[in-house]
Amino acid sequence: TGVQTCALPICGVGRARQVGNGAGNCVVMEGAATVCRNYAGGGFTDWYLPNKAEINKLYINRIMIGGFESTLYWSSSEFDGGYAWEQDFETGLYVHGYKTDVSINVRAVRSF
Repeated sequence: TGVQTCALPICGVGRARQVGNGAGNCVVMEGAATVCRNYAGGGFTDWYLPNKAEINKLYINRIMIGGFESTLYWSSSEFDGGYAWEQDFETGLYVHGYKTDVSINVRAVRSF
């Protein structure tokens, strides 16, 4: 499907939260964002960790897209210095999690 799901930490995130701006957050990130940036699914190399608005679009369309678990997924949007936004793909609710939590899934996306 051209997407990857894996569990790795975010060590730094950005503040862009509008759809289409998530890639800018990933320039300063390590961990989960690096995995997304390095992903080459479908022969493409422009993958990134989605921001809060983009992860919500994935949640809304999760059944059509497929491959999601009913669990938390990182966004690249920062809550504050130590926390980033996550979205629960079972309930749709946002929570903030400690950036080094390695138990949270990530989903790489391309610009849309």
